[in-house]
Amino acid sequence: MSEFEDVMKNAVTFYGDIKLKKEQLEVLEAVYEGRDCVAVLPTGFGKSVIFHLIPYLTPQPKTVIVVAPITALMEDQLQSLSEKEISACSISMDGTFYNTVSQEDSCIKTVSMNHFDIADFRLVYAHPETVTTNSRIRIQSYY
Repeated sequence: MSEFEDVMKNAVTFYGDIKLKKEQLEVLEAVYEGRDCVAVLPTGFGKSVIFHLIPYLTPQPKTVIVVAPITALMEDQLQSLSEKEISACSISMDGTFYNTVSQEDSCIKTVSMNHFDIADFRLVYAHPETVTTNSRIRIQSYY
């Protein structure tokens, strides 16, 4: 078994029992190896699984920033990740607050950005406008 296969076996334990497609594995392996990649995949193919697993490809889980233009998609993802006990939030378009799912009642709660710490989350969803204007989540190279 390769080192990547070992890492993936561990990453999947965080996510649940899933069967990944060849294309999903290719993207995850590229990210694991530190290569740039672009995945153009059809609707419903399972792109979300790719970025849900990325934080767990390293010995210490990292935070992944997911840039998405649709608020409803972000909210659906927050609910889904909450069910898997994966910490996630979405930042408002104007960057003044963020949403997360309350563990007590599974409802989305809104919190001031004054309390935001990116290290609290495995996935952070943000609008393209937020990523380019909010200094708390400026995209940097970490490799």
